[in-house]
Amino acid sequence: MNQKGELNEDINYFLNVVLKNAGYKTREKAYNALKLLYSYCLLFDIEVIDLTSEDVDRLIQFLYGGKIDGKFLCFDISVTRHTNTIQNYLNIYDQYYKYYSNKEYSPFRISSCFVTSNYIRFSDRSQQFKQMNNTKYITKIQFEKIINIIRNEYSIREYIIVNLMYYYGLRIGEVLGITLEDLKFDNNQFKIIIRNRLTDKPWQKSKGLLTPTSKEDYTRNSFNEIDSGFQVIYVTENTYKMFDEYIEDSRTTSQLMISQKRLQNLNERCTADKIDTALNIIENQYIFLSKNLYKPLTNAGWNVVLREIFLKAKISVDQNKKKLNLNHRFRHAFAMNLVEENVSPNQLARRMRHKSVSSSYKYYNPDEKDQFKILEQYKESLGEKYDFRL
Repeated sequence: MNQKGELNEDINYFLNVVLKNAGYKTREKAYNALKLLYSYCLLFDIEVIDLTSEDVDRLIQFLYGGKIDGKFLCFDISVTRHTNTIQNYLNIYDQYYKYYSNKEYSPFRISSCFVTSNYIRFSDRSQQFKQMNNTKYITKIQFEKIINIIRNEYSIREYIIVNLMYYYGLRIGEVLGITLEDLKFDNNQFKIIIRNRLTDKPWQKSKGLLTPTSKEDYTRNSFNEIDSGFQVIYVTENTYKMFDEYIEDSRTTSQLMISQKRLQNLNERCTADKIDTALNIIENQYIFLSKNLYKPLTNAGWNVVLREIFLKAKISVDQNKKKLNLNHRFRHAFAMNLVEENVSPNQLARRMRHKSVSSSYKYYNPDEKDQFKILEQYKESLGEKYDFRL
């Protein structure tokens, strides 16, 4: 929609044709950025084509959010954004403006994300002392709280999902994309195969693996090579049995007979491409289902459940800005637990399924207690080395 509430063919063409080769996340970011651009234009009754560098400066203040005091107008916006986010938005606006106006020049290209003196961040209004850094990972104590809440108030579905993320380091997209044929038992080993399929929705994608564009891709050598077309996660027998229990419980006749729609959705909406032809299953399905409609569980649907669990466990969640991804905190915990086990950088990268050690460094985010512990260990090591006793 444009600022007049009409379907805008230019926006539609830009998102679906100009950006057709971009990833889903890139197009989603562009969609959100353009929503804000047209909201600003609607608010000030400006056409995108008529934007000047002065308008762009005001737009930047609008994007930052918080409180802005002007001579004739004041903003008090609770949602705030970081400079990197705004710079990404400006790059999108620059590309869109050039396409929309068919000009080489764009007022967005020369803009810088600087905050003016009359700007007050929403978060700066409180004078309360804040921690040096918010914990980016789930601590062991927090995880125990989460598990206890799930045991008492939720189902085995939630129990399996958080265990996969915390103990095995799976991303939420990898979890939601698991199908019946991805559960393997051979050579006395229990495994989960992680891969992408044509039937996957954007929230079921596995990062860093090839994405098929046709069914013929499934037979290509590259799609059948480990770390290229698939990855293997070794799990305990107990984890494997929990999958069996959930699959049996969620697909029993008594559950399906509650609603005819459930059975219809299970047969029509949950089907996944069958890749392993040697496996003796008639139909492949995504394992994790929504509780009421029995469609494949979505990222948005799961996030509602997880946020509810976090609040019950009194774990901080972002209210107005998504700074700390709730699901990814489990993967950060997986990394921090490995660091605590003193694994080498190369081993850490391998366990995290990263292609480089540098990617794994981003997951090392010690909180204040961790940093104090590191300092104490360092002091102890110095004492052992130099023996300062008189």
